[in-house]
Order: sequence, then C-alpha cells, then structure tokens
Amino acid sequence: MPKLTLTDLTSLTSNETTALNQINANGALIEAALEKTLTRDGTSPNTMTAALDMNSQKILNVAAGTVAADGVNLSQLTAATGQVPGLSMTMETTQTDSDQGAGKVWFNAAVASATILYMDDADTNSANISTFVQTWDNSTNSSSRGYIYVIQKASAVNYAIYEIDGAVTDATGYTKIPVNYMIGAGTLADADPVTVNFIRTGDQPSIPSLKMTWDSTTSDADQGVGTVWFNHGTVSSATVVYIDDVDAGAGTSINSQVDTWDDSTSTIKGTITVTKSANAAVFATFNVTGSVTSASTYSKVAVTHVTSSGSFTNGDVVYVQFVRSGNTGDTGATGSGEGLELAFETTTTDTDQGVGKVWYNNGTVSSASVFYIDDVDANSANINSFVDTWDDSGSTIKGRLVVKKQTAPENYHMFNVTGAVTSASTYSKIGVAHVVSVGTISDADAVFVSFSRTGDKGTTGDTGSTGASGSIDDAVAMSIALG
Repeated sequence: MPKLTLTDLTSLTSNETTALNQINANGALIEAALEKTLTRDGTSPNTMTAALDMNSQKILNVAAGTVAADGVNLSQLTAATGQVPGLSMTMETTQTDSDQGAGKVWFNAAVASATILYMDDADTNSANISTFVQTWDNSTNSSSRGYIYVIQKASAVNYAIYEIDGAVTDATGYTKIPVNYMIGAGTLADADPVTVNFIRTGDQPSIPSLKMTWDSTTSDADQGVGTVWFNHGTVSSATVVYIDDVDAGAGTSINSQVDTWDDSTSTIKGTITVTKSANAAVFATFNVTGSVTSASTYSKVAVTHVTSSGSFTNGDVVYVQFVRSGNTGDTGATGSGEGLELAFETTTTDTDQGVGKVWYNNGTVSSASVFYIDDVDANSANINSFVDTWDDSGSTIKGRLVVKKQTAPENYHMFNVTGAVTSASTYSKIGVAHVVSVGTISDADAVFVSFSRTGDKGTTGDTGSTGASGSIDDAVAMSIALG
C-alpha cells in the first residue's frame, strides 16, 4: 500500500473549525489505509486485489496445501516430482531373456548399453498391459517406432530414454522390445518403483531417409558400417559427403540407392539433408552438384553447402534424406539463359504490382511464404501458362525457385515450392518455403527468376526419419519430470 501521509496540526485554539476539519481528514486517511491492509486474524476485508511483491523475501511456515486451489510448500513440491504418469512397474537388474515376474521391467545389458527392453505382461497393479505394449512398434517408420521413458518414481532425475528401432516380440508372459539408448541420468537400481512411458513416432513420411551414424573423420576412407562423414571438419566448407554402403537402421545395402543421387540432368541433382536424431535443430543441407563415385564399400557424393545449424558429435545417430531434382525442363517462354527477366518489388500486399514484377508476402525474405509473380515478364511476354506448371510435380516439394540479381548474381533468394499455384486476375500466387538467401536485392532491381521442377514422388525407401512427437499430455509430463 502507499505510504500514509497525515497533515500536522499547528494550533487547536486559533481556528477551532480548521483544526477539527484537519483531525477528521487525517482520521479518514487512517481509516482508508486500514481498509487496504491485510489483517492477521482474517477480519474482512482481507483479500488481495493486486500482485503481492515480496521484494525477494521468503514466505515462512506455509502449511501444506489440501485442495487444488491451495498453494504448496517446498516439501510437497519435492515429493510430487516423482509422480510421473505412465505404467507402474518395478526395475529388475537381471539381464536374462526370461520372465522376471509380474510388474517387472528389465534389460539385456547395463542401462546405457541395452539393446532390448523386457516388459512383463502385467503392471504392479496386476493390470494386463501386453496388448498395449505390443502396439509400440506400429509406426511404419521402421527405424524409429517411438520412444520409451523409464523414470524412477522416488526421484525423476533418475531416468533413461530409448528409441524403439525394431519389431516388438511377444514372448510367454512378457514382451521383448528392441531399443537404442538415447540419454539418461542417475541410477535405476534393482527393485526401484518406476514409471514407463511410451511416445509413438509418426508413420514414415513420403520422403524416405536413411538412418546412419555421424563420424567426425574427414579422410577419404570407409569409416565403418552405417557411417556418414564429410571431407571437411567445418560443415559449410564440405564439398564431399561420404556414406557407407550399408545403413545403420535395418542393416541393408543402400549402395544402389545412393548411386541414383546424380541421375538428374539438372545442374543441381538434388538436395541432401543430414539431421541429428536426438535434436532436429542440428542439421546440414547440401546441393548435389557433381557425380556420385562408388568406392569399394562406400560412396562419395560431390556437394555444395546450402545451410546448416548446430554441430554434430562423433557417434551421433543421424538421418540422411535426399530429394531429387527434376530433369532439365524445356526452355521457358521468355528470358535469358539465367531465367525469366523481371523486376523485384518490395511491396508485400496481395495485389498486382505491375507488369514484369515479382514480390513476396513478407519484407523479411526468410519469413516469406507466398511468392507473387506478374503474368507478364519484363520483355512483355505472357508467362502465366508456364508459371501454372510450377506445382505439377507429385512430390511434396514441387521444385525450387531462385531469384537472382542480374547485375550481382551472388545476391540471390532461394525457395522450395511447397504449395499450389493460384492464378489471380493478372498475377500468380505460389506457396513457398525459404531455403537460403545471400546478399541484398533492392526495390526495382532487375532479377532473373529460375524454376527447377522436382521429380515425381518415388517409391518408399528402406528407412524413414523421426515422425511427429506423441501426445501433448505425454510431452508435458516429460517436460515436468525432466525439467
């Protein structure tokens, strides 16, 4: 509350009326101040109407909350951290492939080295969980079916997280689940009460990917089964992607598949993206700009760096995804060998900016999601029918658009065409996703606009990348438990 300020009296005799009025005014101020003060005995009014700022001081001797609306003290909060939703089980340290009894969960090796997780068909509450557990391999993403969290009830700082990388097997009285250890902390001891949570990955996407293991070596020599590596320790300086002939997921030969990565007749044969399994924010994207060379047990792919984020660590599980470029198409209606000739416009509105103009829906190039282009190029040729074909590919990514400054071609904007082409009255709207941009293109700059079509969707590959996360409830529960 604000500080209470009273007016001092200087005399009671010189002006009795003034003195009485001042005494009454001070009394009113005191009464108003008391009405704004919390009372120790709860006398009304005694409720807060604004935030209470403790100025970094503690609130002492808080009673334990008993209903949902009550606050909690530190002891209650500490006790609650182990209350993680999930299947109630008991940790067993025996490592044999045989049923260890009702409610038990165990591994075929030490926690961090385990490749099989065993689950009894009943939890500690005697509920049959086998039907549920045997669905944990239902994702069509064969290399990553989902994630299992084993968390100590008494203290959630003791946990282990695994990726399911194979088919679940129904044994007599228990289930065997092939896993790959991802991360963990603390200790899971024998007889510890634990909760077991499962988060399913999404089904295999239309663009397949290969599960591999990152190797930090940069030499031109095979680094072992299932490895991928570059010819330079600085990702942005890499010009060759090396990849072993066998993947790390299903253990199948991928040599014939990788050999096709230079089949496109376009200058850019396609795009390779290497993504860290445990953190999709860590990735590196390259254009395939040269041939694929088969060595004895691995392949060498000539590439040019496009963009990357974060850093890989030796031994990281990664996914390698390849998107093929379409073959070189027919010559466009107009334009030089560099592409359609147009003028760049910085206006971002969904209205025609005039003959020969190209513009975006966002002034920040990396945030643009719609690409606008007039139906007539700078040479007064009608390009509408050509532009209408830019979404014809059956692939998710229809092709690639590049806007290049004519007088300084090192300044360019690159986008993937990810949506439909919509014809407006005198211009077209194209759904795009930003890939990379370099330098500055200013208002009225003459530009070349080139389009490279993506080939139609191919057959499903051997392995797929990690799908979407599981339910929000599970994700929130894990965030609370591990945070």
